[in-house]
Amino acid sequence: MTERAEKGTYGYVDYQKQKLLFKTLGEFLAVSFIFCGGYLICGTKNNICTVIAIVLVLPAVRSLVRYLMFVKAASPDKEQYGLLLGKTAGFPLLSDCITTCRSKNVYVRFAVVTDTMIYCYAKDCVLIAADFESGISEFIASCGDTVGVKLYTEFDLFLKRVAALHSVENKEKKIERIKNDFLILVL
Repeated sequence: MTERAEKGTYGYVDYQKQKLLFKTLGEFLAVSFIFCGGYLICGTKNNICTVIAIVLVLPAVRSLVRYLMFVKAASPDKEQYGLLLGKTAGFPLLSDCITTCRSKNVYVRFAVVTDTMIYCYAKDCVLIAADFESGISEFIASCGDTVGVKLYTEFDLFLKRVAALHSVENKEKKIERIKNDFLILVL
């Protein structure tokens, strides 16, 4: 199994995929075992084990849905991550963030948080960039901080913007608060 990774750290998506796959399979096996055991013991599906199995299907399906949210994503390129680490100028670098924002989930491969902006990189999100940016900004504003959000769909532009952050003042307490608010939206 992949090494344990916390929300917002590199490798989180791969870790969650493996964890949720095993959890989902285990839950469905338990449901099947309980149902089949009740049927074999009683000779009919009309027994308490069937009721228990039906109730236990709900958490199993919930795990399956969570797994399906992660299945299309994969942790970003390790080289890109290493390249970004050296350029963040002490600002938090978040990785592997599948965000839930309004009606669409967006896989933010990397995000850098400052006290006034959150810079995000996500492939193939040109059509929903404005909706994503306003949704994240509004959520963080509802938590008490004003912050702008910029979504980049090209890694080179994102890298140039992150490299220019060395001249920005680092207000650690506010940045940590904004980072934690952003991570609330991450699956």
